[in-house]
Formats: sequence, C-alpha cells, structure tokens
Amino acid sequence: MGRTSSTIRVRLTALLNIILEIQQRKGHVTPKELTEKTSLTDRSIRDYLKILTTLGVLEYEGSGRYSVNQRRLYQVMMNNVLEPTPMITLEDFIDPVRVAELAHLGSINEKIKSILKRVDMDYLLSGKLRDELRNLRIDSELERWGFVGDKFILERRARDLFLDNVWFSGSASAYTLGNYRYRDIMTMSIVFLSAANYVGYFSRNVLDRDRSKSIIRPDLRTYKGKEPFLPGDPFYEMTSDFPELLESGRKIAARYLVEYQHLSADYEAIKEYGDKFRILFRNGSLVPHGFIVYSRHLMELRDRVHTLFKRLLELSKKKDVLLVGVSVVPHDNYIIRILNSAKRMKIGETSDLNLMLGILYDGEATCPVKRKTERGRPPISNWYEFYIKRHNFVLKVEMITDSPLEDQERVLDTLYSLSLPAPDRSVLSGPSIAGTAQILAKNNLMFLKRNIEMAIHGALRSYIEEYEIRRDRILFGEESDEG
Repeated sequence: MGRTSSTIRVRLTALLNIILEIQQRKGHVTPKELTEKTSLTDRSIRDYLKILTTLGVLEYEGSGRYSVNQRRLYQVMMNNVLEPTPMITLEDFIDPVRVAELAHLGSINEKIKSILKRVDMDYLLSGKLRDELRNLRIDSELERWGFVGDKFILERRARDLFLDNVWFSGSASAYTLGNYRYRDIMTMSIVFLSAANYVGYFSRNVLDRDRSKSIIRPDLRTYKGKEPFLPGDPFYEMTSDFPELLESGRKIAARYLVEYQHLSADYEAIKEYGDKFRILFRNGSLVPHGFIVYSRHLMELRDRVHTLFKRLLELSKKKDVLLVGVSVVPHDNYIIRILNSAKRMKIGETSDLNLMLGILYDGEATCPVKRKTERGRPPISNWYEFYIKRHNFVLKVEMITDSPLEDQERVLDTLYSLSLPAPDRSVLSGPSIAGTAQILAKNNLMFLKRNIEMAIHGALRSYIEEYEIRRDRILFGEESDEG
C-alpha cells in the first residue's frame, strides 16, 4: 500500500525542521546526516530531499550537500515573528502565490503537479473546489459554527477607492533577540524591540507625509537624562531544568514585550488623533495567542498585555475607531476543519491561507466567521475574521464587533485600496500605512540595537580594564584587596 499524503506531509515537515536545526549549526545538510538523525531509510531520505528540492524549499549545492532556500527562509522567519508557531511546516516554505500563478498560466511542469498531488495541494491546480465553495450558502449548520451572511464567498468584490482628504492609522512592531559573550567572563541575552503607529493623511489618492503623524516606541531621544524604561517593566532572568526550553521562553517573553509596546503606540494614537480616523489597521493578530504559558513571570506579562488590550478596546469604542488586525501569512486551518466536518468536504491538510489563494479571485472576500475563545487569548465573545484577496496575495482580517456584516463593509473597500505588494523582502504585503509603520519600527529597532550594543561594549570594556588594572596592583602588592 502506498504512503498517504498525510504521512508524506508529516514526514516532510519533521524532516524540514531537522534540516533547519542542522543547517543552523553547519550551514548545510547531507543525506547521511539525516539518515543518522532519523529512523528513515537512505532511499526515503533521498526521495524526500528530491521533493523538497523540486518544490524550491531546498537548493542542491553539489558534493551531496543541500541547504534551505535563503529567500524563502528569510520570509518564513519574518512571518513567524508576527504569527509564531511551535513548528515550521511544509506549507510555510511553499510559495502558494507562485504556484497559483503558474497554475493559472499553465506553466507548472508535470513533475511539480505530481508532487503537489502527493502532498495534497493539488487544489491549487484546479477550479473544481472553488466552484463548489462559490455556490456554498450559509445554512443553520454553518451558522452554528459562526458563519455570518448568506454565502461563503461574497458576490460583491472590493473596489479601489480614490482616497482624498481622509485619514487612516496603521501600526506594526519588530523585535530581535541578541545573545552576547564577552571573553570567557560573561554571557547575556537581550531582547531589542520597537513598535510604531503611523496616522496617514491621503490627499488626491497620495499619502501626504508632511501632514501625517507617527508615534514610535520606545523613543530613546525622549529619555535624555532620564531612566529609559517605565517603572515596573518586566526584566527576567529565566531559569529552567530543561535548557532547551529557555530559548522558547525568551521568544514568548519577547513577543509579549513587543506587543505591549505595540498596544501602547496604538493607545496613544487613538488618544491623540482618534478624531481624525475611523479604522486602525494593526499588522498581525489583534493580540498574541496560540500558546499557553505556565511561568509565573510570563503569566504576569501576558496579563499586563491583556489588560492594556482591554483598555485599548474601551478607548477605541469611545472614539468610534474600529480595530482591525491584518495578517499576511496566518497558520490557521479553522475554516477547513469546519468545512470538512460540517459539509463533509475533503479539502486536505493545509492552511486556510492556501485554500483562499486557490478559491478567491481578486477583490473577493469570505463571509465573517465568529471565532470561539482560543488558548492564550483574552475571553472576548465578538471576535470575527474573514479573508480578502488583493491581486496575488490574501489577507486575513480580524475585528471585534457587534455588527460583523456592517463593519466588514466598512473595511473591504478601504483595505483593498490601501493594500500593496511588499516593496521589498523586509516589509510584508498589506495596508501601506501598516507597511510604513513597519519600516519605522524596523529603523528604530536598528537604532536601538546599535546604540545599546555600543553602550554595553563600552561599559564592559571599561569595567574589565579597571578590574585588570586593580588585579595587577593587588598581585604586585601596590594595593590591598580589602573592600
């Protein structure tokens, strides 16, 4: 009996994570190393390497060495900052936009078609599933699962508006973890984080940067001569009986820390300029979720983020500003699971994003779907999401509303009009104002990192030099070691 597509996908995902682990240490990987690291045969390993290479996930360097496609790896790591997951999957590395484009043009060769069928992604190659879902109506069964409206795929397509004399707000964050070692004396880990909100003014369909406003957190320039941190900010020395968990804990802490800065920037933007704009587009999910924390310090940090998020919701409601989370590469398969369960569809094991790339046309959107409370997310009853396609990329939209259909109407044309393809690999596709905020956050992050590294290096060097001078004086009897 042949191997099922689900078995192949599971093994490819597991193998891919092992490849990433080895490449991080050595810069490449060989079939022999993978055979020693797994229970798979040499033949199976070579078969899977061939699949990954054909799909463009791996590149063959020669002499039996393989490496992960650096362009795809960079994009996956960028996406994982906004939507963190415990494991990288095969879907993260396959470029579904490119696959869908090639399928539409009829340019995919038979080898790739065969592989996509083997891994249950041939839905990208056919319009059959799209036709079936296009005619899907919202019945009582789907309403029970949170689907809202008459049809799953909206008939009306979003329009490209002429933006004149209007304001919109967009925000984004950025962070990085730095591990430092000074000689053989000390090691330390530091999280560098930054967030920005950009309140953009559009005149005659052009962004007027002179009239637009920006808020950046943290801003060291405003702390001249002062302590550059808020009282009570959480700085932790994390310990564990399992050292491999430390890195995961640091990443979760960093995710919450940067989200606190992100929410703070949004709160200030609505407080100061909330009379100018009606929609705030947040890059990524509205609030981090999808993971559970048990550390007391992490739970305290999570609770601080949730408390600030609730304050932001109260302020946005008071100012009549709709908060909208926009994700470019979400990892959910919530809608697929519902369709498979409620409608007995056999869509396959993939993400909702990949499904939408295969079934939506430019400007089309899905109906709003009400989400139940998820792990790690504050209990909010009116959380909705939908997907919209803009040319060759899909956006997942989250909003908290009591009127999902009306607010979706508010968002559709505006989001479609503001959204642009990524200008370069360091910026995600989506609303231009959120992209501008992301650039501001990244530039501030580099500024903070450079200055803090210089300050730490200078302080450590001065300390060590003073220590060595005093040590030599003590050794030569020039100074007492008392005190």
